[in-house]
Amino acid sequence: MNCIIRNAQMSDYDSVVRILNQGQALHINWRPDIYKPNDALLPKAVFEEIVKGDTFYIAENEGNVIGILELIFRHIESPAQVTRDIVFIDTMAVDEPYRGMGVGHLFFEKVKEIKAEKNLDGIELQVNAKNKAAYECFQVRCDRVYGILNEAQQQIGLIFLSDLPNEGIYIEWLEIMTVFRAHGYLRLIFKNLRNNYPSADIVLQCSKKLKIKYMGIGCEEVGTDDCTEMHIMKYMR
Repeated sequence: MNCIIRNAQMSDYDSVVRILNQGQALHINWRPDIYKPNDALLPKAVFEEIVKGDTFYIAENEGNVIGILELIFRHIESPAQVTRDIVFIDTMAVDEPYRGMGVGHLFFEKVKEIKAEKNLDGIELQVNAKNKAAYECFQVRCDRVYGILNEAQQQIGLIFLSDLPNEGIYIEWLEIMTVFRAHGYLRLIFKNLRNNYPSADIVLQCSKKLKIKYMGIGCEEVGTDDCTEMHIMKYMR
């Protein structure tokens, strides 16, 4: 499968509606007490306004629309919460014949890329409790999870690691709280990884924008993922 993620266009409208209707049918099946059939989930005039922005994305495979993703950018500020800016996954759906083929993971990689590009504080979404496939999609599959602590022993981030063949280490997810990102912790994290895994290849994938940052701490590009177009980086120190 040669899947790309791109911005939605008006020509995608019929396919978008078809996939939305599939998702609505699932929701009706799970919670008929809440959801009902609706042939006008997305009026054409509304979609026409949506595609003018940069919040609706399409998964395309060989010219066919096989998935849809809609995002909402939110500024959260209240007496009860820390002020932050997030990207909320409002809609993510995959055409039925293509489910279980990694399209959802490609969408999520796109969301992570957008979060990094816009320097947002987090990604949020809601998943129906009966949607087991979605839980599996969003669950980070890894072998170890570590908290990242600063000098005061405060947790300032998380790192998820998976084992690779030949004793390699793959960084599935690395997140540092925004207020600590300019304090040199990324370099220290990789030094600690090297101390803990002295002979292991330490590998990750990143966007073009983050590539320069990782090169600055001692990583080199060793390839590109043909499907996601993410840069494959290897820590060389």
